[in-house]
Amino acid sequence: MKITERRNQYLDALLQSIVERFSTSLVMFSLLTFATHSATAQQLDKTGPLERFEKSIQSVGKIGERSVVAIAVSIASEGKVEAAEAFDALFNPASDQIPARVGIGVILQSNADAITILTNAHLLEPITRASDPASTADILVRFTSMETARATVIASDPRCDLAVLQVSTEEISTSLQSIQAVKFPNKWNPQKGSILVAVGNPWMIARDGSASVGMSLVSNTGRKQSLGTTQPLVERTLHDLGTLLELDLFGMMPVSGTLLLTLDGEFAGIVTSLAVPDGHASNASYAIPMIPGIVRIVNDLMHGYEVEYGFLGISPETSLPEDLANLELTTDQLTAVLITRVATNSPAEIAGIQREDLVLRVKDHVVETSEDLVREVGLIAPGEQVELLVHSRNGGLRTVSVKLGKWPIYDDTMMVITNSRFPSWRGIEVDYPTGRRRYLRDRFLTEFPQGVAISKIIEGSSADLSGLQVGQFITQVGGQSVATPSEFHQTVKQLTSEVRIVLVNGTEFSLSEPASSTPQN
Repeated sequence: MKITERRNQYLDALLQSIVERFSTSLVMFSLLTFATHSATAQQLDKTGPLERFEKSIQSVGKIGERSVVAIAVSIASEGKVEAAEAFDALFNPASDQIPARVGIGVILQSNADAITILTNAHLLEPITRASDPASTADILVRFTSMETARATVIASDPRCDLAVLQVSTEEISTSLQSIQAVKFPNKWNPQKGSILVAVGNPWMIARDGSASVGMSLVSNTGRKQSLGTTQPLVERTLHDLGTLLELDLFGMMPVSGTLLLTLDGEFAGIVTSLAVPDGHASNASYAIPMIPGIVRIVNDLMHGYEVEYGFLGISPETSLPEDLANLELTTDQLTAVLITRVATNSPAEIAGIQREDLVLRVKDHVVETSEDLVREVGLIAPGEQVELLVHSRNGGLRTVSVKLGKWPIYDDTMMVITNSRFPSWRGIEVDYPTGRRRYLRDRFLTEFPQGVAISKIIEGSSADLSGLQVGQFITQVGGQSVATPSEFHQTVKQLTSEVRIVLVNGTEFSLSEPASSTPQN
């Protein structure tokens, strides 16, 4: 056999093996090396792995093109103009108008009434920062069919940099046939070297409706939005704790909202073009991955709900390696999370977690730093039961089951919420007792508040007339103790006539049943 033939057979076998394992970073290098150095165009086997890989990228790209829109957020001009005219003016070089934000949106859902779109929350800052958002800014959406419509914000959460928009189908005609909602993955776990298909470029969609398609390599995982921050853990954003993917976007602009798909065509994440953190590669891009905890958040935003994050009520620190030196562990890790303080009556204390315990794992996720622990707990919803692997100084390894509380919100001024998880009851809406920083007695949460916090009182309701106030804590309703919003609403569903409410300080109030004409429960 000639040396050239043997070489080509060897390269084809090597490429076949690589393509079948394109979750490693060697894939991109091998493909590029093969394409550039191995053989002439005549020597390439047109039915081989390289062509199959190419066709896979093309097929996924076609799916993605039907799942993206261009988004332009601008300061509204004097007088209302048609959406298409306003959009075109923003992208016209001769125009004196420029968009305040430009990005990509990902179509999550469509039905006869509306199209639901996911994008980055920071794109909406001209609206969320405005004192009167309805009259100061426009959200304009262009579909790949070249139809344009105005969108409204369903929900936005700056802590995860995600927002959901909605476009009424009354504003468009043919786009429903030309769009396709993304398919969420089943517990996707991104790895270094994973290859993704990127779809986006709002300027191309604005010009002729043709989205750009490119290839992306996951070069790192668990990246942080900010490095060296001195903010307390409880005041950081989710992405300050290490959720982001670091990407090489080959030939694609790192535009916020750019759609990322797996090679199976599943929704892998969206690019965020927030400032590159110090210490990160300046030529890299970053993305929010559609891991299970983020998918939960997206589902909440789609319903218009406030995004809620799990909370233990402890002060964590990253342990020293020597703290684990003599321990018989079932996990392969150099450090763990040392508990330095446990708040009185907190979920952690109720579950039996103590000061100087070491937390090694949250569910099936190893935690080696304090950021790891806060992130993994935060990705789980309040009220959920979660298992922690804990090492106690006196008791050795044990599994602890904790019912999570709610991570306090320190600044809710830029959040958009259009729907409540539970209806109001006799003019009261309630939240977890740690739902807002302003509910808490002290910044360090030395004692976990009990009951549920009154988050809203409807004017003229029974609650309003009784003198109840926002920020008070209810511990009993109709003689039943309540500790979560869910418990509160399960209890009040059974109550009729006049109901006695007890606050945490023992003060009692009686709420009468509203008249049948009053639209309250």
